[in-house]
Amino acid sequence: MASKELLLGPLLLGALANTFLYGVELVQVYAYLQESKRISVRLLRIATLTAFLNDTLCSLVVCVYAYMYAITFWGDTQLLRTEQWPAVVITITTNISIDIAQLSLLYSYWIMSEKIESAQSQDGTSLHQPLDKLYRYGKYVLAGIVALSILFALVCLTGITIDFVRHRRVIGQRPRPDFTTLWLATCVTAFIIIFVMCIWQTRELKELNGRTGRPSLVYPSYVIIANLIPTASLIMTFVLYMLNTTSRLYVTTLLILGRVCSCMMLLMLHKYVEREVCWTDPQNLPKLGSVDAFKLMNLGNEGPGGVHNIEPSGFSTEVDGQDSIFSHATSLSDLEISRRVQDLGMEI
Repeated sequence: MASKELLLGPLLLGALANTFLYGVELVQVYAYLQESKRISVRLLRIATLTAFLNDTLCSLVVCVYAYMYAITFWGDTQLLRTEQWPAVVITITTNISIDIAQLSLLYSYWIMSEKIESAQSQDGTSLHQPLDKLYRYGKYVLAGIVALSILFALVCLTGITIDFVRHRRVIGQRPRPDFTTLWLATCVTAFIIIFVMCIWQTRELKELNGRTGRPSLVYPSYVIIANLIPTASLIMTFVLYMLNTTSRLYVTTLLILGRVCSCMMLLMLHKYVEREVCWTDPQNLPKLGSVDAFKLMNLGNEGPGGVHNIEPSGFSTEVDGQDSIFSHATSLSDLEISRRVQDLGMEI
């Protein structure tokens, strides 16, 4: 059984870090909902609200658990046997946050894959590249992997819950079978596969741009970041748990794991909405980065890689019933485009 010295510090530190990340998430949710009013993204808004409500519940339970152990019962390790419902709720809500993050990354990968396939068809080179044909099935394979990961994680969570309910599981002891190890290993494997597929997608995009002679699509870097940080957090949590179930860092990272995944997912969605709003409103063009400034310099070009093939992000470009986000941009004069590009260069 874990001593109170081993658990009290990590629990309080985890509760503090969880509260901080929840505050960051609250700001991100508010900013995202404010900006997404101008863009029809109901599915993403539902995912955002679901993640926020789930994280609200988890954060409340973490704070209650820390209060019970640190103040009400003051380090009474018997609490770990008599009051195990907080651990069950924290584990389940953390898994929900991980699942939502995986589905959001899958959605981004799927939409970007369709855009690459469309650009390859227009380019006319997809039939000459064997990997291009294999790449077309990548999104289906990834969707199947994510689905299996979610289902297997659900089975593992059921086993963890049964262990807690039967009072067979105590922090500091590793039960047999160890469903926590299986659960963490499943989540880590799924995130690593998603990360590898995103890297492959980046390579496929570079190959496409190399064949066309100019960038026809630009991969959003924030998708990689939103994938890398949760993957690293999961790997660290898994390694710490395998080394020592009472590790101080393991308890802390487990308490904040769900908030890390949600914050990265919201960062990805917020960046997406920010880019879409900038492209659909000429007054917001100076907010764009250097990559989008390069796109502006290529407005009006025709042929492969021209304006009709350029996409601003890894998501759908259909906004407020418009067929293209560039419907307003094509009417800009060359002088106006040059002036805005110069303004962008001054801010970068």
